[in-house]
Amino acid sequence: NSCPRDCSEHGRCIDGLCQCHRGYGGEDCAKADCPNACSGHGSCNKHGRCQCWGQWSGEDCSTRSCPNECNGKGICDNGNCICDITYSGCHTNLHICHFYCTGSDCGRRSCVNDCNGHGRCEEESGRCRCNGNWEGDDCSVRRCPRDCSGHGECINGRCRCDEQWAGKACRVLRCLNGCSSNGKCRNGTCECSQEWTGPDCSAPQ
Repeated sequence: NSCPRDCSEHGRCIDGLCQCHRGYGGEDCAKADCPNACSGHGSCNKHGRCQCWGQWSGEDCSTRSCPNECNGKGICDNGNCICDITYSGCHTNLHICHFYCTGSDCGRRSCVNDCNGHGRCEEESGRCRCNGNWEGDDCSVRRCPRDCSGHGECINGRCRCDEQWAGKACRVLRCLNGCSSNGKCRNGTCECSQEWTGPDCSAPQ
């Protein structure tokens, strides 16, 4: 018995039935088979090659590709970008800053320590824009009220005032010797009680 189309030269005719060579199928062995049936992630063309769908690739469409090929800033691992640590010079040219790539395609920059929850990360620059009371590269330094008004030192968000100054922001001018407890301090000047006088109210009248 003859076989349809003589098995298209891709098989042997046995008792009227085609036994197709590897990679071909159909009654007449005219249909090229694709490897692993394209793994269910593509269609098989007439030449036996897979046309992969979406983010799948490879001869049999079994490899999951990454979006934008990780922008050249990471390694693709089964469809997920493992982002590299990259380096960039600062505008000051005094030292080297580091930033981290993030996002599904490594296309965004994340900020140092995610700004510690005290600021917003600017993705284009990889720098923190800190909230009002915070500063530093990663917004970890607490600012002092009014920067201690130039009359003290800021330590962890609190002012340590110079000797003559007081108050949360070091804006209150102290009086000499606390007016010796014999008067009231008004903006750095003692207003002495009736029986007392002197710059610090220490001299009896």
